[in-house]
Parts: sequence; structure tokens; C-alpha cells
Amino acid sequence: ELIRMANQYYDMVLVDLDKAISPAVRNEILEVSNLNVIVFSQKKESLDRYKKLIENKPQLNTPKTLPVIGKYMRQSKYNLKNIMKYLEEKKEMSVIPFNMLYFEAAEESGVADLLLRLDNIKDTSDENYIFAQDVQKLVDKIIKRLKELQMRMRWKNDTN
Repeated sequence: ELIRMANQYYDMVLVDLDKAISPAVRNEILEVSNLNVIVFSQKKESLDRYKKLIENKPQLNTPKTLPVIGKYMRQSKYNLKNIMKYLEEKKEMSVIPFNMLYFEAAEESGVADLLLRLDNIKDTSDENYIFAQDVQKLVDKIIKRLKELQMRMRWKNDTN
């Protein structure tokens, strides 16, 4: 109910679903959401959990769901290409590389300040520059997907 009410007053409501939330409440939140961003790591155990989740909940295997590999490390044998093959995923997946500065900023509630500082880095080989670029790509992808879903809803409502 709280999320439904927040949707009436805000343009966007972001909810981080903790594993401790009951499955019934989690499912209800996923249903009312405009977009579900599922973040998982590149560890095999996490990949298997994601695969099982998608198989058991077909409503998550829709354009409304955006999978993201967090704490991504390009040097792992579970790189993006191998993960996509393992998950039998056809569409490009997003990654957010592991970044120590981000990890520390999140612990200290300083993420906004960090992102502003990272915006000033010009060395394209700098890991912090790469991290900031991948974050920006994900933000752009989320906005694009929300617009696409909004257009589908308008079209659906217009044809009914």
C-alpha cells in the first residue's frame, strides 16, 4: 500500500527488495512495479539463483525486467560473454564493475558526491572512469526501458 501511495505523489519510486521480505510482499511489489532491475553477481551460485528465479517466475522474464551483473570483474572466467551463454540470454546484459571507491562511498552514504567527482575523470583507461561510464549506460538503459514500457501501456490503453 505504501508503494501505491508513493506512486501517486512521486514521478519515480525506487524500492530495494531485501531477501528478508516475505515472498508474498515481494511478489506484490514486483507486480505493481513499472520496471524490475534484478542485480546479481557473477558467481556461479548467484547465476544459478537468477536462472532458477526466471524459470520459476515467468512474470520476471519480460521486458519489465532488466538483469544487471553487479560487482562485475572482467577478468573472471564468468565474463559477460560466458554468463550470457550460461544463462542462454540473447539480449545484451548490463554490468556494473566492482569499484572500491563506490563500495566505500555506499558504506558512508557518499555515493552522490562520488559520482560527481568521477564525472571529472578524463583518462578512459582509469577503472573509475570505466565504472562511471557503465553506471551511466545502465541509467540510460533504465530510462530507455521505462519510456518503451510507458509507450506500450499508452498503446495498449488506446487500443482497448
